[in-house]
Amino acid sequence: MRPGRYILLYCPICLITFLSFISLGSVHATASNPDSGSVGLTLSGGGARGFAHIGVLHVIDSLGLRVDYISGSSMGAIIGALYATGYNADEIEEIVLSIDWEGVFGNKPDLGYVHIGKRRISGRFIAELPVVDRRLKFETGLVEGQRMWSVLQDLFFHVRGIDWYNEFPIPFACVAANIETGEAVIMNNGDIVNALRASVAIPAVFTAVERDGVTLLDGGVVNNLPVDIVKDMGADFVIGINVSQGLKQAEKLKSPIEVIYQMGLFKAEQMLRVNKEQTDIFIEPDLDGFTSNSFSDVHEIIERGKQIARSYCSDLDSITITRRGIPNSIKQTNVQRIRSIVVDSVSYKGLENVRIYFIKNMTQIQSGDTVGVDQINILINRLYATDYFERVTYSYIPSLKEPGRVHLVFNFTEKPSVKINAAIHYNSFAGVGIIGGFLINNFLSHNIDAFTRLSLGEQPAFLTRLDFYTGNNQRIWISSQVSGDMIIFPVYENFEVASEYKERYIRLESSINKSASENSFFTLGAAFFRQDITPTMTNGLHAKGHKHGYEMFAKWSRYSLNRHSFTQRGQNLTTEITWFLGQDHSIGVLTDDGNSHDLPDLNISIKNFLRVKLNWESFIPVNQRSTFFTHFQAGYNYRYFQDFIHAFNLGGTHPFLRDQITFTGLNEFGLITSSVISAGVGLNYNLWSEFYLVPVLNTAFYDFEIQSIDKLPSGQLLFGAGLGLGYLSLIGPVKLSFSYSPQTGNVLASFNLGWSL
Repeated sequence: MRPGRYILLYCPICLITFLSFISLGSVHATASNPDSGSVGLTLSGGGARGFAHIGVLHVIDSLGLRVDYISGSSMGAIIGALYATGYNADEIEEIVLSIDWEGVFGNKPDLGYVHIGKRRISGRFIAELPVVDRRLKFETGLVEGQRMWSVLQDLFFHVRGIDWYNEFPIPFACVAANIETGEAVIMNNGDIVNALRASVAIPAVFTAVERDGVTLLDGGVVNNLPVDIVKDMGADFVIGINVSQGLKQAEKLKSPIEVIYQMGLFKAEQMLRVNKEQTDIFIEPDLDGFTSNSFSDVHEIIERGKQIARSYCSDLDSITITRRGIPNSIKQTNVQRIRSIVVDSVSYKGLENVRIYFIKNMTQIQSGDTVGVDQINILINRLYATDYFERVTYSYIPSLKEPGRVHLVFNFTEKPSVKINAAIHYNSFAGVGIIGGFLINNFLSHNIDAFTRLSLGEQPAFLTRLDFYTGNNQRIWISSQVSGDMIIFPVYENFEVASEYKERYIRLESSINKSASENSFFTLGAAFFRQDITPTMTNGLHAKGHKHGYEMFAKWSRYSLNRHSFTQRGQNLTTEITWFLGQDHSIGVLTDDGNSHDLPDLNISIKNFLRVKLNWESFIPVNQRSTFFTHFQAGYNYRYFQDFIHAFNLGGTHPFLRDQITFTGLNEFGLITSSVISAGVGLNYNLWSEFYLVPVLNTAFYDFEIQSIDKLPSGQLLFGAGLGLGYLSLIGPVKLSFSYSPQTGNVLASFNLGWSL
């Protein structure tokens, strides 16, 4: 998710320090030809505007200009470090174009790494707050940025064994801010990934970073263009590139909040003026129209950098000509671009509540193993996706005992065991639901997780579950859960509402589960249920009472979707067979005048029956904007004679109801049937940003007997089509849908916001 989404949610006063990270550009230069002295390059922070640095580096590379020292802040620190460690401008451009910046600024693990038993419900909350010492703990930022850590660890893998940055191919230093004193902290040694993550820790967006006992934030807060640092490193001639946004003119300040923003920039702007005077060539690209959040405009921003740099070609080229033939007095280090290491030993730091046996089982790295960066990144992602850690990083140092091998160190920052979650859901059928809950990892013992979720609203619901993993590999787990809901649903006759019922339903379930692969698992279980129904609107005959019984079931589930909504790729498959038995009831049928009827008189019989159900979705990318999907659903109740009680309800575009078969063209409960086959096709088309257009076509065949399915009466066929407009927001998917079925003759509208329970 874009950083701007977090910023808009946070108190503007907390962001005034962050605004020193961005600024407006114009062109200014004070060039003088250098003598044989060394050349320094300083790159400012500016978020996405910092991609303009790459355009300038393209011109520097094309002129053959040798840079001797580099300093940077925030995004300028990242671009500068890439250049300093051996990447050229072409490679850096390729890198920033390949990065999923939406994901980098997100706070949720990649679904593909989440344990298959938790995957369907992962990432469905707006907020998650840890509980420490019975109090809510508020972090220093909204995003820990594990994906940012992972990206940096990948890009700088080849220099992780170098402790001093003056040993890089180009000596390098970056700056961060001490959160307690407000002073600048210069970082030129230690873990380069830790240093860069600290330098880019945007206040109120990214959490602060601990380094050498000091808590650090974005370097742009105190020194966004650290020319003074590169001069202290030994540079005689300095090229400074500023991409920050600067102060607004008085007439453009339209509100008190904007005035507060402006005040927060005063110190940074004063420091910028001081540093600007120390440059020999000062470059400010024209980035009007781009903000620190313009991560979708990489090409255009890089081109702006090229344009401004070309206007300085004569000045930059004069440096190259002057220094031609002059030996470089700066030691140049050749760093091999390694992508794997040979491990001598492994250690794990920061573990308190999570057992080391669990970590060792997941990593399975032994002395003598050759480990690639991609393999380590997969391990890091899997460890983070367990939800046991706020952060997982690694580093390596040359082994003192075995030359050519390294000591690999995994560093863990554990999450508190108890977390409070919150979300909101609205659906045209269910109304508003405020969702809250809590999660407890290592509940009572290791390998036991528990959670409770409660939806308060017009149609309340709850779910409590406990998972016990039988081993450290978590391939087998035993689940126990209690769930319940209360809904008001209509019963249709000829697609017109004939009556309405209030249903209360509670279910107690236990199951044993075994993963079959990374994306699938088997389930065997049993459950007890109780169902109460009360009419709220009647027309002729109506039922009232309750029934209870037992279920024995087997399931196979596969889930490889890359995200829950507006999916781009993957499959979602659930097949289940359930035997309903031991049913008992006290349900009676009444007429509006109060007369009662026995259930057998109405051909209703509450007996044991067998259910088979299938749900299959497949998403195949067509191009970068479009994903084609197919959806097949089927349900059949064998030896079933219970009318609408425990039947399938066909209708609705958003799956969140028990026994629901979605169908575009019908409202929820638009058709109640004991047998149905439905198939549909559609397209998720990305209009722009996170906005989607979703056309759908589907058909269904219902009320059939399995022995005569080859006979297809036209009266049992349905067709439907719909068009949805959606947006993937911070609080979940937002979707407005319009649909039509020729069998009903009605155009329907539905709206959904957020995730259901």
